[in-house]
Amino acid sequence: ERVGAVAAGQDVREGAARQRHGGGARGVRQRPAIAAARGRNVYVNRMLYGEALVAAGRVDEALAELELALEAAESRLRREPHNSGVAREVSAAIDRTVIARLAADRVDEALTLAERGLTLAEGLAALDPDNELGRSDVVASRSQVAAAALQAGELEHSEREFRRAIAETEELLAPDPTAVGYRTYL
Repeated sequence: ERVGAVAAGQDVREGAARQRHGGGARGVRQRPAIAAARGRNVYVNRMLYGEALVAAGRVDEALAELELALEAAESRLRREPHNSGVAREVSAAIDRTVIARLAADRVDEALTLAERGLTLAEGLAALDPDNELGRSDVVASRSQVAAAALQAGELEHSEREFRRAIAETEELLAPDPTAVGYRTYL
């Protein structure tokens, strides 16, 4: 119950204080910004923990954590559909979940999710085409699709997406090919 409340972004102590003090009249009220930050911390921490579990080879546990993180991030996005920061967090949760699904050999699920992540990243980038961060998110998501397609044996699909990711990276970083990011992506 406590994990569910925390995953939903609720402060369990606040609820206990309200019960002790007879409800909302004298109880502590949580400001929406604080509740949102606490909710965000929960799914960000779940993502980080999931990554650590993947690195440790505990893929089934990682998937459980990452899917909870993704669910929580998507829930917040449904409440705040115009919040591009939350949408980027959903995209990050998708990317991490794709990696875990590939590690668990759930390739078809990983590819479907990666394609959904790419659609989200492209939609965000289209809102502000000059935003390099959004464009680099597209590259990262496209690389996820390419990797999942490769593992699924869809070689043409994989090659097409990798070539697009490379071209987008070169375009994104063309103004300064000595940039660290340029060397990192290529």
